[in-house]
This record gives sequence, structure tokens and C-alpha cells, in this order.
Amino acid sequence: MNYKQLKEAIVSWTHRSDLNGDISTFVANTTVRLNDRFGVSLGPLIADDDTNVLLEEHSVLYLYGSLREQAIWSHNLVASQAYEALYQQAVSDMNINVTDEDWYVGPPAMEPYIEEVA
Repeated sequence: MNYKQLKEAIVSWTHRSDLNGDISTFVANTTVRLNDRFGVSLGPLIADDDTNVLLEEHSVLYLYGSLREQAIWSHNLVASQAYEALYQQAVSDMNINVTDEDWYVGPPAMEPYIEEVA
């Protein structure tokens, strides 16, 4: 999924075509939340064809997170709680399917110190 497709999905799920100016804020807030949750640094989605690994492989995180942000924005407590639950379930599902090895970069390689004897 790319940014354009995400924006279209948000409009479709909310049945609101008047959100175009606000969707970027919903997505940006979700990106910050994902960065904090996973300890990553996902760049902002700006151009329609922008994407990142989470948007491509776990797009429901962005969708449910953005829908939650929209529900909060529109003061819809019931919807915000429902989307939060869906978001948390998607995070849980992702954690089951992604092993530590997928995220682990490891320590920097270091050369052993060998003292030269003159």
C-alpha cells in the first residue's frame, strides 16, 4: 500500500470525502505512534507514492491508527475505542508473526584488540 491508497481507504472507511485536508494529520500522528511503539524512525508520508515497510507489509496498523485519529478528531469516543482495539490486535498479530531476528540489527562489528609486541 502507498500513501494515496491509504488516504483512499480512510475516506472509504469513514464515508467522509470532506477529510482530505485533515487526513495527512491523522497519518502523521499514526506515524509518530508507530515510531514510538516500535522504536523505529519512519519518515513522513508526503507524496502519493510514498510508502515504508510497515505501510507495505502491515498496512492495517496505519489504517486503524489513522481511523482512530479521525474518530478522536471528530469526538467519536465509541469509534475511537473500536479502532484502538483493532489497532492493538493488529500490533499483537504482527508481534506474533515477526520474530526478534526480523528487527534485530545486532551490535556493531568490532575487531579484537591485539597488542603488538616490538
